[in-house]
Amino acid sequence: MKHQERSQSIVALLLASVVVIVIIIASTSTLDRFSQNKALPITSTGLPTSVKSNTVTPGVSGTQTESYLITQKAILISTIVSITRTPHDTPVPPPTGTFEDETVKLSAKILGLDALNGWFGFVDGNKIVIYAGSLLDDPDQGVIAILITLPYRNFSEKVLTPAQRGGVRVVAEQNNRLTLQSADGETFYFDVPSRRFVASLTEVVPTATPPPTYTPYAPPSGTSIPTFNPYPMPTELSTEVP
Repeated sequence: MKHQERSQSIVALLLASVVVIVIIIASTSTLDRFSQNKALPITSTGLPTSVKSNTVTPGVSGTQTESYLITQKAILISTIVSITRTPHDTPVPPPTGTFEDETVKLSAKILGLDALNGWFGFVDGNKIVIYAGSLLDDPDQGVIAILITLPYRNFSEKVLTPAQRGGVRVVAEQNNRLTLQSADGETFYFDVPSRRFVASLTEVVPTATPPPTYTPYAPPSGTSIPTFNPYPMPTELSTEVP
């Protein structure tokens, strides 16, 4: 009886050992496959080398590589479409009106003015800058300096106030007609299109003659350009003895 029990114990022990060995072998095989897949290098197509690029699925056109490339192309196209370029804003001209800073004073000084302020606007599509103040060499004489930006050149002009009441300042504007206040409180009106002082805001005056424009020089058509050597060269050497 004891001998039979001992035989059964040995058989059970052997079976347990076999099970443990099978588990160890299976675990080792799984770890080997995992490590191999993890270390697979990536090809230029982005697929591991273990993926066969020429594996064709029955009933489905194309290969795995083609499917991958098509997917990447679709992602790229959708990304480009989703990123829309914002159109450039239409250039907006600077606001018209009066301005007063150190730049005004420095710019006006070049024109011989002691400026109090300035005004910016447009007449016939041309940009006009006006400096208001007094003459540097005569502080009692009010003056307006006009700068007109024209194609290829600028036009400038100085207009004195009708009376010497000190420097003037632009205080208002209506339909390109400026209201100016002098140092002692006198009011003057200046019409920008006619480039002259007027008696009131409602006085009708003709528009001034536009400043002459500059036309770039262009040589007449058909004009020949002289050569560096206008004299003909001899066709053959002379054999005569002088």
